[in-house]
Amino acid sequence: MGILLLVVGALLMAVTYPTLKNNSNKFPQSNKKSSEQGKKIEELEEKIDILSNNVEEVLNLLNQTQNNKQGISSFSQSLRQRQVIDEYDEIMDAYQRGEDIVDIAKRFNRGKGEIQLILNLKK
Repeated sequence: MGILLLVVGALLMAVTYPTLKNNSNKFPQSNKKSSEQGKKIEELEEKIDILSNNVEEVLNLLNQTQNNKQGISSFSQSLRQRQVIDEYDEIMDAYQRGEDIVDIAKRFNRGKGEIQLILNLKK
């Protein structure tokens, strides 16, 4: 009975030896692959950091642009108000020089009633 066990054990070893040999060769390859994958992961993390920094810079530039637009908008609005006031002063000056309301309306491309309203507001 003991000899039978020895023979079966020897057969099993003979059959499984090539399989074990092939599997032992695969482990170093998997280690190589995992180290390559680790390097690729590190490269991707670096690229993600670079992209993240670029996105932050773009957001900062957009915020600065928006702030500039608000500043330009308020400047533009004050400029328009000043132009309107200057135009109202010119209308008043023309009226005080004796120009007719119809002539003033034509020159400033406004209606006669609007010119009268401006003159009444300036009084």
